Amino acid sequence: MFLELFVKEPNLHMIAHSDPIVARMLVGNKCDLENIRDVSIEEGKSLAEEEGLFFMETSALDSTNVEA
Repeated sequence: MFLELFVKEPNLHMIAHSDPIVARMLVGNKCDLENIRDVSIEEGKSLAEEEGLFFMETSALDSTNVEA
């Protein structure tokens, strides 16, 4: 799956080259566009959990998890 390759390889690099106290997070963008979603919330959460990442979704359009 493309998403897994897109997340797993960079995550391995971050683990190898960053301080272990740095928080690592997978962020799903444009969550307001439900009708054209490629990745379900469950898929995102599952992949984040597998990789030891925090997970959240955002939308600048409707200000979901975005502060001005």
